Amino acid sequence: MKRVKGLLCLATALLVTGCGGSLTERYGQTVLEEVAPYAPTQESLVYCSDHGCAERHVLTLSPSDWQAIAAHFEQPPADAAEERRRLAAAAATFETIAGRYTDTSDDLAGTFAGFGSQGQLDCIDEAVNMTQLARLLAAEGLLSFHTPGLPVQRGTLLDGWPHYAASLEERASGESYVFDSWYRDNGEQALVLPTETWRAGLGEELLACLDTKDRSAVASEESAALCFGG
Repeated sequence: MKRVKGLLCLATALLVTGCGGSLTERYGQTVLEEVAPYAPTQESLVYCSDHGCAERHVLTLSPSDWQAIAAHFEQPPADAAEERRRLAAAAATFETIAGRYTDTSDDLAGTFAGFGSQGQLDCIDEAVNMTQLARLLAAEGLLSFHTPGLPVQRGTLLDGWPHYAASLEERASGESYVFDSWYRDNGEQALVLPTETWRAGLGEELLACLDTKDRSAVASEESAALCFGG
């Protein structure tokens, strides 16, 4: 695994202004081309950390690493909702593995809880990393119901903190989903929910759902479905 410095100007902007900073929506959608311009493979995959991809780690996944990630799809999912649940769980495994290589195992949910700590990820880092994972899974033929998209944006500096996340498109319906690991600590399941719901903001019940790993403990099945991938 080799590490290269990220875009200094991007990192500086994010450190000053928080997650997303003064980035435009257009840049949020093209940031992947700046920091990870080539298709991810098991042998070479960009993993971002330290706010705004200030650190770009180039990972080589071992056969056992990849087997642990791919195991989530060993039995083909029955439908798109089940595939989203598998993606949420695969994200946890991927982050656990990446954490060992990149010293990001202690990454905390959100941006500000661990702000300034080495190995902390913000939403730009998370958006790039989840996009890389989704693209790798797709390239390996493990996604049957979704196509990875570019990172998407919610909010602006005029109406609150901008936020970025990886995106997926359900092939049959064309519906857009976000694949967002920013809301949870390293090694915990990512959030996979409709982009429209994500852009509208997360209500109290849904936010409370983020604090549990037990689906049965969530009062509303609707919120449980959103929290746990469908």
